[in-house]
Amino acid sequence: MRNASLSRRAPKAQLNSQNRRARAIYESLEARLVLSATTFTAVYTESNNPAPGLNAVLAFNQNTNGTLSPIGSYNTGGTGQTNILPSIGPSDSSFEVIPTPDGRFVVAVNMGSRSVSTFSVNDDGGLTLVGTFGSGGVQPDSLAITGDKLYVTNRGDSAFNPNTGKLTLGTTKPNITGFQILGDGTLKAIAGSTVSFGLGTSPSHSLITPDGSLLFVDNFAVPTVTAADGNTMIPFQIKSNGQLVEGTPVRAAVNPPQILGATLNPTKRIIYAGLALDNGVAAFTYTASGVITYAGETPITGVVPCWGAASADGKFLYTGNTASDTVTVLSLANPLHPVQIQDFALGGPTPPTGATTRAFQVQLSPDGHTLFAISSGNPAGANANGNQLHDLVVGANGKLSEPVGPAVLALNGVPGNALDMGIAVVVRAAPVAPAAKSKINVNTATARELYDIPGVTVAQAQKIIAGRLYKSPADLSRAGFNAQRIAEITSLVTF
Repeated sequence: MRNASLSRRAPKAQLNSQNRRARAIYESLEARLVLSATTFTAVYTESNNPAPGLNAVLAFNQNTNGTLSPIGSYNTGGTGQTNILPSIGPSDSSFEVIPTPDGRFVVAVNMGSRSVSTFSVNDDGGLTLVGTFGSGGVQPDSLAITGDKLYVTNRGDSAFNPNTGKLTLGTTKPNITGFQILGDGTLKAIAGSTVSFGLGTSPSHSLITPDGSLLFVDNFAVPTVTAADGNTMIPFQIKSNGQLVEGTPVRAAVNPPQILGATLNPTKRIIYAGLALDNGVAAFTYTASGVITYAGETPITGVVPCWGAASADGKFLYTGNTASDTVTVLSLANPLHPVQIQDFALGGPTPPTGATTRAFQVQLSPDGHTLFAISSGNPAGANANGNQLHDLVVGANGKLSEPVGPAVLALNGVPGNALDMGIAVVVRAAPVAPAAKSKINVNTATARELYDIPGVTVAQAQKIIAGRLYKSPADLSRAGFNAQRIAEITSLVTF
């Protein structure tokens, strides 16, 4: 809540074609980089730039000393969402940027242009835009992936102005829509996968269970919304064809019931959610078929908890608290009754008079040693240096420290009127250049070794052997090579 106030023998021609194809595959494999045990950690966030066509994903490398170095800024081909007021809705979401499970691609939303963009991840952590695709609705705000299936939550066009207390009810319902991620990173809509929500609600977070069988949507709503599915956790069964089967929505039995920041316990069938207006954490249980039950609330000292993350071992829960600019740490020793053990204040530049910096989304690194957090300046445009990416050290006891200050995103192309969002982390083995190949001696090489010379056929290799001895490149004309081909291979051979 960015509002803190809230087989036959083949003919010869075919054999030649197969031979060429086999060579191409062989040479392609040889050309690939050899991966070492050294790894790099790339961290991605989104500028959410509202200028038309200027939204971008920012990439950072996490150095061994904990600092973040910019890799680059990569245009999505789409537009972010402005939120100057700020209104509730445009910023109350999570997972706007996520990686595919294999780390090959990163997907990002474009809230202001009804689209999502996919990028391939380069060997240095940089990105290459694959394409920009329609999101299947209005204001895409949250992403979830299982296998090759991507689910995009679209908020619709309703908006609430906290300054007037009025809801502008739109005409387009929120929805969730499924896509297949193809092998090249492009997206293909899954027929019959779209499910709509009540007009005026703001589906903000989507979660998929580790086995890929269930999807949960945190369907946030402001107090004036009367839709039956507002402020509920909605379960869906994911069918093998990617379509969704909706279950019974469940509301937290608290007042006010606004829930944000849904997080799965990785080892138990439990969902946690921030009780944004009650300063607590709600716990829900669910069955293998997706039946949800509200289990209770844990009060915290962090104010307006809107985002969450759980450690991979299920021992700790972290909430991003927008009004207090803190991250609360809770022990999950009793998973249905978390216990607060720390409320950590984020560091960073002091905001100007009349402005604030507010904590938002949090995401753990795969090894669990770092908690990344983003914060934003409030109000937008008044505190450009408030847009920050923090990397917090996670101790063995789950508690946090921030020995190195945050990356200030204004220095990386994020304008002051933008509210950064989304955190994705990709860990990959760092590439090591292959050793240079030795030159091939045309007077001593075997036919197989001569065949390794690019463009040399089996027949030509045999001619080279038959024409030996060679003393200079020009002598290769005896094996049928013209001047152009001799020039092409001279640097690859010796005599």
